[in-house]
Amino acid sequence: MGVVAGPGRIRSASGASRASFRASGYSCPVPTTCPLCQQPLVIQPGAEPLGKRANSYDNFWEACPRCAIALSNATGPARTFIRRDWRDGLWRRSTAQRLEAILDCSLNIRSRRKKKARLAHERSEDLLTWNAFSWLED
Repeated sequence: MGVVAGPGRIRSASGASRASFRASGYSCPVPTTCPLCQQPLVIQPGAEPLGKRANSYDNFWEACPRCAIALSNATGPARTFIRRDWRDGLWRRSTAQRLEAILDCSLNIRSRRKKKARLAHERSEDLLTWNAFSWLED
C-alpha cells in the first residue's frame, strides 16, 4: 500500500484523497514507509499522538526501529524524518567530533543543545552545509 501521485492530487493506493481521509476522521492519512528499508513504520507505544509536539525520538508516533528513523508528529504535508542519532546523517561520520566541538563553542549558549538536536532532522540546513564542506575537503 503506497501513495499514487495523480494529476495535481496525492492519493493512496486505494484511490482515496488526503481530503477524504481527513473528512473521515482518520488521523494518519497515508500509510508511510521507511525511506531507507521501505518497510512500514511502526507506531511506538507511549508516543505522543499526531499533532502533538514530541520532545525526543522515543516520543514520535511512527518510527522504523530497524533503521532508527522516525517521522515527525506534524499532521500536514510538512512531516519530516528524524534520525535517532544525528551522526547517521553525516557524509563522513569521522567529522562528528569536530562538528560537536564547533557547536559547543557557539555564541548562543542557550541554543547549543537544541541546535545539536536539530541536526537529526532530514532537512537540517546546518547538517547539509557541514556535509557539503566535508565533501569538498576530500
